Amino acid sequence: MPPTVFLSYSHKDEAWKDRLVTHLAGLERNGLLRTWNDRLIQAGQKCLPEIETAMEEARVAVLLMSPDFLASKFIQTREVPRLLERRAQEGVHMVPHCPDHGLLY
Repeated sequence: MPPTVFLSYSHKDEAWKDRLVTHLAGLERNGLLRTWNDRLIQAGQKCLPEIETAMEEARVAVLLMSPDFLASKFIQTREVPRLLERRAQEGVHMVPHCPDHGLLY
C-alpha cells in the first residue's frame, strides 16, 4: 500500500488544496502515494473519526499554512498537536507550506 499524505488546510483555502491535489495526481496515479483530505468523507460518515483515522494512517502531512489555517481552532487543537506527536514518536514527515508565498519549508 502506498504511503498516505494527509492534507491539513482551512476550507477557506480550498483552491490551494485543490491545486496541491492536482500536483500530486501523477504520483497517486502511479501508485507512489495516496492523498487524503476531509472532502473525501462521504455523506453519513462521522467526520471526526474519519479525520482521526486518516491522521493515524498518514506517513506524511502537508500543512497549508495561511492566516485562516492558523485561526482554525480545530486545526490548532486537534490536527497539529496529533501530527506533531506522531512526528516525535513515529517519524511522520510534516511539510509546512505557505500557499500565499509559494514557499515549502
